[in-house]
Amino acid sequence: MPLPRLPRRPAPAQSCGARRAALLRRDGDRVPVGGRIGQSGGGAARAVRPVSNDPLARARHLIVQTLGAGISHRIEPDRKLIDDLGADSLDLIELQCAIEDLGADAPDSAFHRGMRVSDVAALIPGGIGA
Repeated sequence: MPLPRLPRRPAPAQSCGARRAALLRRDGDRVPVGGRIGQSGGGAARAVRPVSNDPLARARHLIVQTLGAGISHRIEPDRKLIDDLGADSLDLIELQCAIEDLGADAPDSAFHRGMRVSDVAALIPGGIGA
């Protein structure tokens, strides 16, 4: 006689590293050769501690660390991360992890296709609307 099935427990919340690894497995073909992940020159894999107290400057710093220095001249508060700055889903997860490293709450629902630079600044401690 087969054993009765036990109800499934809800999955625990994933850490940033687990979300990043899951996305890499799912969208592995989207990560460019020689991409930012695992390189010592940038990316949100290391703790980033911006020196400015201005939330917009801190957001700009995190975005440059995540997306690369080549876009620093294009970062304005009304720019969309995906459509205007060329971020992809992995970049959003790295940015989310960098914000969490600053001690801020960065819920998954806050990171969406239409997210703007000003939305990132609002998530940073002491940010817009905080």
